[in-house]
Amino acid sequence: MDYILSFDDLMKIKRNGEYELKNDIDCENKKVSCILSYFTGKLYGCGFKIKNLIIGDEIWGDEQTLALFSSMNRAEIKDITFENITMEYSRGSYKPRIGALAGACTDCKITNVIMSVLNSSNNETPLVYEASNCEMQNNKIVCNGKEAPVAKYN
Repeated sequence: MDYILSFDDLMKIKRNGEYELKNDIDCENKKVSCILSYFTGKLYGCGFKIKNLIIGDEIWGDEQTLALFSSMNRAEIKDITFENITMEYSRGSYKPRIGALAGACTDCKITNVIMSVLNSSNNETPLVYEASNCEMQNNKIVCNGKEAPVAKYN
């Protein structure tokens, strides 16, 4: 098990590792396109928060993904709060896959995840854009002050 104590530790997450937050992490409004494109590991929040993170990228085509994790497969995320997360992009006429936590999620377990998101384009942002065969319990996402769906497609 690897411990996450800082923004730098968060950005070192590997595809199939097992991670545990040991304290709240203030990302100080740093901007990332995603934490990891493909995640199959475990992330345990232990009740701590990741806050003040900007997820942003230039949208250049349909089906492009914008999320903390572009894709998750057999991953587990639990007991974590994401606070004051900003989704920053301009999509034009494209139809991207925007999910605050994940774009696509297959065979995952997501439990006790709470997220507050500001979407710069004022669109509703789900926790997960597309979920397939996922176990999701006690999760909540608030986007631009309104509760949003946990998964857009389930």
